[in-house]
This record gives sequence, structure tokens and C-alpha cells, in this order.
Amino acid sequence: MKQGQILVVGMHRSGTSALTHLLSNMGANFGDLKDSIGANKENPKGFWERRDVRRLNDQILHALGCEWDTLTHFNLDSLSSDVRASFLQGAKEITGNLSLAGTSFVIKDPRVCLLLPLWLDALDNPLIVYIHRSPLEIAKSLSARNDFDLEFGLTLWEVYASHALATLGSVPSIFIDYKDLLNNELQQAQRLEEFFIEFGANDLGIPNPEELKGTVEASLRNQISSGNEDLMSSNQIALCKYINTLCEGATIQPDIKAVVPSMSDRDEGLLNLKKYSRVKFKYDELQSYKTSLKQRFNELEQHHLNTREKFKMQISELRDVNAELRYEKTLVSHLDPIARWIGKSKVIALFVKCLAPLSFNGHVQKLIGYHRELFELYSER
Repeated sequence: MKQGQILVVGMHRSGTSALTHLLSNMGANFGDLKDSIGANKENPKGFWERRDVRRLNDQILHALGCEWDTLTHFNLDSLSSDVRASFLQGAKEITGNLSLAGTSFVIKDPRVCLLLPLWLDALDNPLIVYIHRSPLEIAKSLSARNDFDLEFGLTLWEVYASHALATLGSVPSIFIDYKDLLNNELQQAQRLEEFFIEFGANDLGIPNPEELKGTVEASLRNQISSGNEDLMSSNQIALCKYINTLCEGATIQPDIKAVVPSMSDRDEGLLNLKKYSRVKFKYDELQSYKTSLKQRFNELEQHHLNTREKFKMQISELRDVNAELRYEKTLVSHLDPIARWIGKSKVIALFVKCLAPLSFNGHVQKLIGYHRELFELYSER
């Protein structure tokens, strides 16, 4: 059995998180979930993205003067040999740590589309799982999340997809259509299992129904492609159709060329300004949230102080009640012998008997009643 070293490859917002979740349920080692970047409202089921992978990929892009969405100057070959060796060592450390478990593992980050040559150099038995989603749906999702123009979102998709396809060559790869994953995740899991067995990763299999249930939810597909095809260039349409054939089982062609976006200084400046505006908006939101948290903290602190004072008063009242009870207990202990003597004294009993003829008097009647109660009480002790 070979250890499958799986790279999930796909553009942002293309379903890479759902696919990685499925692969994890099939037995692929993701690592400790605490090393994941977690979940948010964009991806309520989690991004299934490791912090160390994300950090390394960002460092590589920054070294090239790029961000994930600003790629005008992107050229991986422009890295010096020393810098590239340093980044390659970082990738090998990550894959080496995941290999320690002795089972197949999975790595996912959309930036891998751009940095695939470096990651492939870090692996001995790479297996590529490429996920494809309608470019228009991706562009709409990016527009909703990042306020990108649809045309810009389509250009980003073309850059990511073309770089990935230009690198794959003869690397063992399987192509999954996002809509097929949503419509029939069991069928796609079966395709994946057959692919992994073919290349020796026999420790991966179809998860049981309970694990499979809810792994991929169609309700999380917030953007559906409809119209706007005229926004796509002829090259983008051709690339999309080509990937569709790969999802149906066609062979990868070796003549795909990576696309590098061209952008004027003005357009790049406008893009950076828009990014700054988004960051500023998020910052203002966080500041507002911070203020509300501080206000809530002050309210809780005041409530704590009020509750503390209330408890102090209650404790003081309980101490007063306890002191009264102790006083009454002491008084009763002193009066008990007198009450016992009255209840059992024959002289008093004779005196009360003599008062019987006067029982028509209310006070005398009460006195006789008290004596009877005392007599009965102390006769039982």
C-alpha cells in the first residue's frame, strides 16, 4: 500500500472545502483540526484549510509581490534558488509531519493552483483531486464575498485554473464537478475510491452512511449560474468546456498555457483601494463590536457588584436570624425546667383542679388549658 499524498486543487469558492471534508471522511489525514483556520458564515462547515499551509502559500505570494487576488506580477520562476529552496523546505516539513501518521493525507488551499510546481516537488506520491465549478458561479460568489466585479472574478478563475492545468501534466489526477458532488456525493466518493485504489492508496474508502450524510449540503450553494455567459471571453469559455470534458474522463492535454492577468497601474491602484475600503469597513465593524463587548462587560461587572452587595445583605440578615434563634434556644433551655415543674407538680395540679368550678371565666379556662398541655407534653418525655 502506498501513502496517498492528496492535493485538492481548485479556485476559491469552487467547493474545495466540501471536497476536503469528504476526503477526510474517506480516511485521508487532515491533521489536528485545531490547526485548521476554522469556520465562519462564509463556510459554516469549515474551510478545511491548515494554518501552516495557508501561511506558507501567502509567504510565497508575498515574496513575488502578489496577493491571492493581485497577480499582475505573478511568476513563480522569478524566485531565486535560495528563496525557492527555503519555501520548498517549508512544504516538506508540513508534508513530512502529516506523513508521520503512516496514512494517506490531504492538503487543501486554493492558492495551490498557482503554486503547484513547488508543492509537487515536496511530494513522493502526489494525487491530484481537482474540483471544477461554473466560473460564473465562482465570480458571483466572489462578488458577494469580496465585492469584485464579475469580469474580475472570471479573470481570477482563468488564472487559477490555467496555472493548475499547465502544471498537472502526467501527475495522477481526477476531476470532480461541483454540481455532481452536490447532487450525488456517494457516486463521487465511489469515483474517488476507484482512483485511489488504482494508484495504491488502499487505505481510503467510501465512508459509512452516517459519516457521508451532511458532508456536502446543496443548501450551501448560494450562487447558481444563469445567464451572463456573454461576460466570459472566448478563451474562458473554451477553458471551461475543456475542464468539463476532464470531469467526464478525458485526458489532460499538455499544451495548456498559464494565463497571467494584465492590469494597468491605475486599475491595480483602484483594486488596492477597493481592498483597503473592505479592510477599513471590516475594521470599523470590529471596532463597533469591540465597543459593544466593552459595554456588555461593564454591564456584567455592575451586575456582579450588585449581586455581591445583595448577597452581603442576605448573609447579614441570616446572621441576625441565627443570633435570634440562638437567643430563643438559650431562653427555652432556661425556661424548660420551670415549665416541666408546672406540668408535673401535684401542688399546681391540685390548684388547677380547685379552679375547675370557675372555668366559666375565660382567663381561668385558658389557665386550665395551658396546664393540661404542659402536663401532656412532659408526661410523654
